[in-house]
Amino acid sequence: MLSEIILEGSLSNDLSVKLIELFKLCRTGMGEVTVSKISEFQTTWEHALLKLNPYEFRSGISVMGSLSFVV
Repeated sequence: MLSEIILEGSLSNDLSVKLIELFKLCRTGMGEVTVSKISEFQTTWEHALLKLNPYEFRSGISVMGSLSFVV
């Protein structure tokens, strides 16, 4: 099944290696997958972007301190 996902998804070599490593970590009990729906991936990704990005995006407006501009 893992090979099907990699091939059907046309994953790059780097992404394939990461996915295989994730499966290995989960199989050995050293990792876990905590999301169960696609929408949870989207929410998690958005939260990570807000932490990594110095700008806060809301309704097409980017705000940094008191300076705001349309993006």
